[in-house]
Amino acid sequence: MHAASSDGRSYDSLSWALSRSVSRSPSKRVAVLELLAVSPHAVGRGWGTALLVDAVNSTQLAGYRKIELQVRAGNSRAIDLYRSIGFERTGRVDKHPLGGDAMVTFARALP
Repeated sequence: MHAASSDGRSYDSLSWALSRSVSRSPSKRVAVLELLAVSPHAVGRGWGTALLVDAVNSTQLAGYRKIELQVRAGNSRAIDLYRSIGFERTGRVDKHPLGGDAMVTFARALP
């Protein structure tokens, strides 16, 4: 995604990606946010929030009942962002395949 801010700066590294469940049961349809990326020079400018809100809204419009994501346990900035728009930690923790901080799962129910 390419975006430009009000100060005229251009940001080329802004994106989100979802994978979706294949359940035929509407109550079990879960989308997984696989990627939310903001280039380092765009951090703190609201792009992460905008991308996350867009991903949640798109998921809801597509009929999903829940959205989940994983984040490294030590990524407090991202965790604060997710919590700020209603994501809650589920308790699920997975080892990261490359080592380092574990991956914790957050989820948000969608109306």
